[in-house]
Amino acid sequence: MSWLLRSLFVCVALLCVGVSAVHGEPQGSGQRPKTVILGNRLARIVLPRGTSYLGAGESRRLMSGTGEPVDGNELGMVVSSGSRKDWSILLRFDPLGYVREEGSERLDAAALLAGIRAQTAEAARRGSPVRVLGWAEPPHYRRTDHRLTWVVRAEAKGHRLLTASTRLLGRTGVATIDLVVEEGQYTRVRPLLEDLVAHFTFFPGYGYETYVSGKDLRAEVDLAGLIAEGRTAVIEADPYSRLQLFVQAVLEKAWFVLVGIPVPFIILWLFDLLEKQAAEQKRQQKRERGTRRRRAE
Repeated sequence: MSWLLRSLFVCVALLCVGVSAVHGEPQGSGQRPKTVILGNRLARIVLPRGTSYLGAGESRRLMSGTGEPVDGNELGMVVSSGSRKDWSILLRFDPLGYVREEGSERLDAAALLAGIRAQTAEAARRGSPVRVLGWAEPPHYRRTDHRLTWVVRAEAKGHRLLTASTRLLGRTGVATIDLVVEEGQYTRVRPLLEDLVAHFTFFPGYGYETYVSGKDLRAEVDLAGLIAEGRTAVIEADPYSRLQLFVQAVLEKAWFVLVGIPVPFIILWLFDLLEKQAAEQKRQQKRERGTRRRRAE
């Protein structure tokens, strides 16, 4: 096979690796912390060690492939860069306006849980296998960093799951950080989630403190409303199937990325091997023709 054809194959392989690196964006898997810009310079995160980042476009493709609804507000996903890919964190930004902090001390966890269970019963009649067991951590709001958090314990198809939700209030909307993980793995993954949230920073002009009264849009929901809206992800979807399908998709993507790096060298090695085999076959045929010619003489 000519060197030109081999070069073309290598170029195609390199292009595939380049596309994978751009669209898959598995960043931050090295030793040094990686800063990732989210949205159109909306915010930035610092990836915890041992995690990778999938960009907004790739996250939407993965979500669509696993049956997850997308709405264009996705900022990306954070997943494990190690061999155990049994959790996922979805980052979004809902541009619903400025959410007021009033009522943060009066969040009625019991009433909110009752609402979640009522909605669960309605979803079950439509075929949802999810059963909400209760709060793993009741809703809590922290004014110092405008952070609303809660963790719901649920069961789906015999598997116990936790959905840990974080809402970070900004000037024009709310950043959402949602972790889905099997209950037994939460203790291991929780430090990564807390590290990610702690290093989430809005760019100047998007922070909560920069709100301009009378000029900026105010949200029509309060803190309790954010929880009521956030619970839909737990109730309407099947989080266990989502986790299974998502992990499978990420593993497939990760395998492509990992294998993609040495692809050109593998292709060159294969081509060289085929060339050697073809040359050896020609020599063998030549020897056989010579043997037949001598016998005929």
